[in-house]
Amino acid sequence: HPVMVKKTVGDQMDKHTSSTRRHARTSVRRRRDATLFGPDICTASFGMGLTTVLFAIFEAMVIVTMPPIIAACGALLYVLTAAMWLMTATTHPGIVPSHDSITDAENAHYAQVVRTFDVGGRELPLRWCYHCHTFRPPRAVHCPDCNVCVTRWDHHCPWVGQCVGQRNYAFFFGYIWSLSALSLYVGAFMAIYALRVVAAWELHAFTELLGGGPAAVLYNGIGIVAVAVGVVIGLMCVAPLAIFHTSLVLSDATTSQQDRSAYTKHSAGANCHAVLCAANATHDDWCAECEEAFVQERPSGAP
Repeated sequence: HPVMVKKTVGDQMDKHTSSTRRHARTSVRRRRDATLFGPDICTASFGMGLTTVLFAIFEAMVIVTMPPIIAACGALLYVLTAAMWLMTATTHPGIVPSHDSITDAENAHYAQVVRTFDVGGRELPLRWCYHCHTFRPPRAVHCPDCNVCVTRWDHHCPWVGQCVGQRNYAFFFGYIWSLSALSLYVGAFMAIYALRVVAAWELHAFTELLGGGPAAVLYNGIGIVAVAVGVVIGLMCVAPLAIFHTSLVLSDATTSQQDRSAYTKHSAGANCHAVLCAANATHDDWCAECEEAFVQERPSGAP
């Protein structure tokens, strides 16, 4: 990337001091590392565990009353959903390397440096992060929950346990679409199953259809309601989210981004490639630029 360097030493100290006070709580939070799970893994595990339980109930009901292919296709969708969730939760989102060994004086020095990068013909700033002690590239944001700077930060999602950023966004995108497809699939065949149960209205017909005694009728009724609630949540919450993120991918935008025009490419295909296929290379390039800026702007006499 072409780089133009500018240095200012004036009013920026007040701005950065205010920012430091506003985010003081992140300075005492343990910094998220780049390995395995993020800080909200318990919430994420609960969500995926609940999905697993509801899907198991669905499988138990349809496997004995419908053709095996229905249960098999549902199992494939579930495996895909679980795989996308696991990859999203365990892939670090694009953490910008930090420098913890610098002094307060060096921290203040770096905060006064402004480096401007040319991105699509526009000059965008490379900002200094007081908490991570590193430059962060355009679109990178310091997440107070993970206490790290993340490239192309989209949002912090407790249901995957961590931030969604440049390196794990493609997996997150696959996860919400596969979960939406699973909800639609389960909802469709659960509706068919429920209609068959309602059609066998007499108790004798119930027990003949479901197998077992009257208790089977009660258990199946509870199972149908539980799965139906899960399907409604999936279709009303996750499916609209998947559609929204599709629009973001087509324009190379993020949920948190204010100005989207600086990053969009010439076509939707180019935007999709940049977001879903070239994310790792872009992250590595930006981190290299940040490290170069850190070295070049190091104050004289610093170790």
